[in-house]
Amino acid sequence: MLEAGVLVNQMGAPIYWHAPPHRSSVYIPDSVELWDVVWENRSDILGFAHSHPGNGSPWPSSEDLSTFHAWEQSLGRTLRWWITTSDCVMEFRRDS
Repeated sequence: MLEAGVLVNQMGAPIYWHAPPHRSSVYIPDSVELWDVVWENRSDILGFAHSHPGNGSPWPSSEDLSTFHAWEQSLGRTLRWWITTSDCVMEFRRDS
């Protein structure tokens, strides 16, 4: 399973599916295109969901946590972060 992500708007609808060609089962690379979409939609973003391979309860990696922090610092607000596995979805929010 390759990792993929989706940027979600305030209504819960997808804004942008992030599935770059060089992703792997353990890594989704950032892209200028993703950051452009984030910035263009900054007032309408609810959060970002992405997949982790395997099953069971997913937990954010250190890279996930640094990404959460960077996005929220840039946008000036807390977002919702969903991580999925083949059999589970969990939502995370950073403490302010």
